[in-house]
Amino acid sequence: METQHHIFCGGVPAKNTGKDSKQLALNLWRNRPGVNVRLTIEHLHEKLYKTIPSQFHDLLEIAAYAASGDHAIKRGALDVQTLGANWRRRLHYHIPVRHAALWNDPEMQALLRETLDYLSDDFYDFSFYPAQNAPLLQDYFAGFDKGVLPKQRPEQVMMFSGGLDSLAGAVEEIVVKKRVVAMVNHQSTRKFKRLYESLTGGLMDKCGDMKPLHLRVEINKARQLNKEYTQRARSFLYASLGATVAMMLDLRRLCFYENGIVSLNLPVCAQVIGGRATRTTHPRVLAGFQKLFSKLAEGTFTVENPFLWNTKGEVIKKITAAGCGALIEHSRSCAHTWETTNAHTHCGVCSQCIDRRFGVVAAGAEEFDPQRIYKLEIFTQSPPEDADKIMGAAYINKAIRFETAKEVPQFIADNPEVRRVLRHVEGTPTGAARRIMELHQRHAQEVFGALKTVAGRNLDGIFKATLPPDCLLRIGYETGSPISMPAVAPAAETLPVPINGNGAATAPAAEPVIHTVGRFRYVDGCEDIWLGDEYYDLRERKKARLCIDYLVQNQAFEPSAARHFVNEIDVHVRENGNYPPAADIKIDHYFNDQTGRLPNLRKELISVSGERDGKFYLKTD
Repeated sequence: METQHHIFCGGVPAKNTGKDSKQLALNLWRNRPGVNVRLTIEHLHEKLYKTIPSQFHDLLEIAAYAASGDHAIKRGALDVQTLGANWRRRLHYHIPVRHAALWNDPEMQALLRETLDYLSDDFYDFSFYPAQNAPLLQDYFAGFDKGVLPKQRPEQVMMFSGGLDSLAGAVEEIVVKKRVVAMVNHQSTRKFKRLYESLTGGLMDKCGDMKPLHLRVEINKARQLNKEYTQRARSFLYASLGATVAMMLDLRRLCFYENGIVSLNLPVCAQVIGGRATRTTHPRVLAGFQKLFSKLAEGTFTVENPFLWNTKGEVIKKITAAGCGALIEHSRSCAHTWETTNAHTHCGVCSQCIDRRFGVVAAGAEEFDPQRIYKLEIFTQSPPEDADKIMGAAYINKAIRFETAKEVPQFIADNPEVRRVLRHVEGTPTGAARRIMELHQRHAQEVFGALKTVAGRNLDGIFKATLPPDCLLRIGYETGSPISMPAVAPAAETLPVPINGNGAATAPAAEPVIHTVGRFRYVDGCEDIWLGDEYYDLRERKKARLCIDYLVQNQAFEPSAARHFVNEIDVHVRENGNYPPAADIKIDHYFNDQTGRLPNLRKELISVSGERDGKFYLKTD
């Protein structure tokens, strides 16, 4: 079982946590000894600063500690023997807060755990203690800007990372829609300060009188705390600052800008799962942030991603269509910051670089994204590591699967992560699933269109077979080439499979099989079912699922095979669902919900075999 890490924050005294646990002390309160974390917020105008509910002070500190602990505690080895079980960490934070009762509330605790567990692919626990002599929020500000304010107050707060997608968001809001916005930036390193200033300077030149406000948050830690590079929890800090700024501006809305392919995060391969695949703007995470911020604001607070239904190429076209293509070169997408330099701001081989290159080519924007900024030309050069080759090959192979998907049920079966999304996006589950499928099919068209464009410029190398066998261009046109999917990834890149609730690794799940009986389709266990084109996720509808699954197990697809409700169906449901006996129970009670979808499912799928015999079967014709 993985090690339990206890992180004692803000001077909370350490206590005995058992011989198998590890302890870490973090402190960002400057009025206490042992400060090893510094949170600094820059460029807020003094006239915009205002007192906000102090629970948001707590929020910023909790998020800062979560981000610091994430960086300080290294993930375990991803070894084959444990199936990556040590990848996920158990992190128990002990934090002093101004509102201990609020943060220790079971609903709040569950919200924090569920959101952060999914965001960083770890297991979180929190213990909160009443704070003594807590610092003021302004202590974290590095002075206040005293310059000239825009004529209008900001209408919106947006997260601005300096990447292509957030650049497109800024262009759309400021240049196209002529809005004054507050742009919140988190820089994990000052390595690219000059690049960021070139980007924001160029953006300011396009704004006219609608100058945006820039705020930057930086978290500095003692050198010995810089151990883990994945740092998925830092986006919690990023979002928390955005929410705090929004509250100061009397706004209850926060926008992230990320294309839907990255946001929905369907793994391109086994090497991009769990915490290694970014979930910063996944709809489930944004929904968690929205619930958390709304609870703290004691009212509705919206967190959204306006680019959810756009591909990378479509996002880039927003930039060029607004006449801002020249800014693309100054944006930065690369995940491997430790490999890049001012000369080569992108490694060229990480998933973000690959996505950027395909998107830029598909959008016809290569003139604005010169090859010199990439350390490696992924289309025509050989990647240095096997893991990089796997990543590129899987990116293309996944696009092939997206393009060939014909029906929503099979798309969901091929991409089970889709189920995590459906309840967090607008529309019916069936409609949302179809929209997700169509989004990924447009992405696939961009991938193949980009390959054709690049191939047209490299016909000589293709015909003479002089291109490296493992460059993306050859992988793309040599269908079935053994290099298209290298057989074994190095141990350092082998990512984990899911872990059960006891912390033990579980074997990779087999791809689900969809069974079809007339217009009724289902996977084993009936967690996913379809009736015609309508999709139903029954994971949280246990009685309905057990009822339908019992009829499936007994092949009750016609009146002659019908099963008695009281003597058979209800007995099965209560035994397998651990429900106590109930009087006057009816089959309709299994299908109650506020949306009306389950009652309709019951009406359309389950039929009584006779008026008085109390037997039911699945009507599949």
